[in-house]
Amino acid sequence: MEVSLDKIQDTFDDRDHLITQSIFMRFGDIGICVIFDDCCHTLAMIKDIIGTPEKIGPLQCLQVLTDMQAAAIHLKNRPVFGTEFNTFNGEFTLRTDIPERPGVMKFNPQIRGNLMEYNFAQHLPDDETQLQKIRSGFATAIKFRNDTDPSSSDIA
Repeated sequence: MEVSLDKIQDTFDDRDHLITQSIFMRFGDIGICVIFDDCCHTLAMIKDIIGTPEKIGPLQCLQVLTDMQAAAIHLKNRPVFGTEFNTFNGEFTLRTDIPERPGVMKFNPQIRGNLMEYNFAQHLPDDETQLQKIRSGFATAIKFRNDTDPSSSDIA
């Protein structure tokens, strides 16, 4: 799949997404992706899929973000965070109710496709066939270590 690389040469990139409570920042070779309200459940869900590649590029960073967002949006039981302040004694309490099992809803690939289209928007061509592949939710920018097919990445 043809992708515009002119904006990727930048040393900084960022995305935020309110619905999935996520933020992504890339500074040169360092990428940071955070889901704020999941107690690391999304990372646990995708770490075996992504593995620990030696080095990934800017587009692959965006896919990690997309996959973390898709996992986060499919969580069935989310942690609940709260604060309480007792005005009588001045006591301030932070509390977190973490579900015993997070559980996940049935995977909807169109959600992943919509997230990928949002995250990759500035890099995608104006080609409806390629956009449909992205929207399907099954496109990938990552060549997995155990994948021997050199054409396995849809987004180069």
